Amino acid sequence: LENSGLQVKQSRDAVTDNLGSGDVSSSLTVRANMANTWSADIFCSIHCNASNGAGHGCETYSYPGSAKGAELAGDIQKYLAADSSLTNRGTKTANYAVLRQTNMPAVLVETGFIDNREDNAVLTSESGQRAIAGAIAKGICEFLGIAYSPQGEETAQKEEPEMIYNYMDENMPEWARGTVQKLMDK
Repeated sequence: LENSGLQVKQSRDAVTDNLGSGDVSSSLTVRANMANTWSADIFCSIHCNASNGAGHGCETYSYPGSAKGAELAGDIQKYLAADSSLTNRGTKTANYAVLRQTNMPAVLVETGFIDNREDNAVLTSESGQRAIAGAIAKGICEFLGIAYSPQGEETAQKEEPEMIYNYMDENMPEWARGTVQKLMDK
């Protein structure tokens, strides 16, 4: 996105989440408030889905009744489905805090199912991550009406071995820790 001339701000730059007063809800409110304070043009929340290994594919959410949010979701989902090997689950609406509490068009992108072997292979590979990131950037650029400029080949990195991530964070409810640990172990 920066190569396309956009200014990008992140509400999180680490695996752990330490925003808010210690619960997920307050963390999401803090993120929405950050974007509102920045007077951002759009808000894009990027996630990995999970469903006991049964679900697969990518989907993009907008807030019900937000025409601009739905347009942004459609632009991103179009490229995400085309540029990745993930199943297209389409665009959907939801009353998620980061969609409801932001003052600008907002989307929540579910890049794939982390607990599905095939999706996880895409999510953990350098090529899959580049395809997903590029697709999101293309959709954002299309929504904003600007030309997409990909990262140059000279700065692209070689395929790296599969990485293992620690998805535990301080805001995770105690009841979810066991399930997340099982997913991490798989």
